[in-house]
Amino acid sequence: SGIWVEGGDITISTTGTVTVGGGGTGGALALHNGRKLNMSGGTLALTGNPLAGRQFADLNTTSGSIKIDGTPVYRALLTLPGTNTSTVVSAVSAPTSGYGISSKNPNSSGQLCFLLPAGSQTVTLTAGGNTYTGTVNVTTDNGATATLTKGSTAPTITVTRHPQ
Repeated sequence: SGIWVEGGDITISTTGTVTVGGGGTGGALALHNGRKLNMSGGTLALTGNPLAGRQFADLNTTSGSIKIDGTPVYRALLTLPGTNTSTVVSAVSAPTSGYGISSKNPNSSGQLCFLLPAGSQTVTLTAGGNTYTGTVNVTTDNGATATLTKGSTAPTITVTRHPQ
């Protein structure tokens, strides 16, 4: 189970813990249609496949903390050059676990909102058939930003059988 949001933002302002778990299609917390998570206190504890919305969603964390499977994580805004709202992120290959992504589509500026542990983190993902990679220094103030570098388009391999 989890929380699915399509028609409004989520606001968390508490001194306690809000626990959301799930590993299904929507993940633990699915923010759709450009919605926001506004957090001004408490702890949001995510488990499973966290933050797997469709269209760009943002995380506005002014206070409080977010944990994924017990590990503290922080907001990082990553830019994928040459992408837009119709580009789909089809895979994240690094990090392999312990992260959250707020949506499968960047915003009109090519930005995606990630949740990552503090420190230097390498991110590699596939979007629109292209590989993007880069390193972001994730800070505990939720203000980290980085631009990923676009690699090559995934090669297409055609196998033909020659008559003998």
